[in-house]
Amino acid sequence: MSRLGVLLTLVAAVGVVLIAPAARAQQAGEASTRSHLQPGDQIRVRLWQEPQLSGDYPVDETGHVSLPLLGMRQVTREPADEVKRTLMQEYDRQLRNQPAQITLLHRIRILGAVPNPGLYHVDPTMTLGDAIALAGGIEDDGDEDGIRVRRDGRAHPVRLDRGSEMTAIRSGDEVFVPRRAWVSRNATFILGAVISATALILSR
Repeated sequence: MSRLGVLLTLVAAVGVVLIAPAARAQQAGEASTRSHLQPGDQIRVRLWQEPQLSGDYPVDETGHVSLPLLGMRQVTREPADEVKRTLMQEYDRQLRNQPAQITLLHRIRILGAVPNPGLYHVDPTMTLGDAIALAGGIEDDGDEDGIRVRRDGRAHPVRLDRGSEMTAIRSGDEVFVPRRAWVSRNATFILGAVISATALILSR
C-alpha cells in the first residue's frame, strides 16, 4: 500500500473513532428527550360514531388507564409517541372504517405570578407560553425573564422568546413565574420621589 493509501486509511479510522461516540451521544440525547406519560396524565379518546364512549381517561398511580373497548392498558413504560401509535393501531382493529382520535394530555403545575395557578392538562402541541396563557397569562408584576421550569428534580431557567427544548411541555413539569423585585416594580415611583427630593433641595 502506498504512503497516500496508508494516510487515507488512518484518517478514515480516526474519523470513525471520533464520529461514532458523537453519534451515540446524539442518539442517547434524543432518546432521553422522548417523554413518557406519568400517573395523573390523561388520554383523550374521540370516537366519532360512538360519542358516548369519548372522554378523557386518567392514568392511575400504577401507570394504567382504562379505555373504552380496549380495557386496561399499561401506558407509562413506553415513550408517549409509541403508546399513542399502539392505541391507534388497536382501535383500528376494533373499529372498522371509524378512525379514533387519540390525544395525550400532560399534567403540569403552573405557579407564581399568574391569575389562576394550579394543575392543568395540556396536549403536546402546546408550548410553555400556551400553558401559561391557560393560567391567565403573566400578571403585571410577573417577571417574564425569570420563568423557571422544574423537571426531573432540577430547575431550568427559560425564555419564552427563545427556542429551547424547555419550551416544550413534558409530563410532571412545574412552571414558576416569579414576581419582579420591589425596586423594579416601583421604579417610576422611586424616580419620581428622587426628582421631587432633588427639586426640593435645589429650591432651598
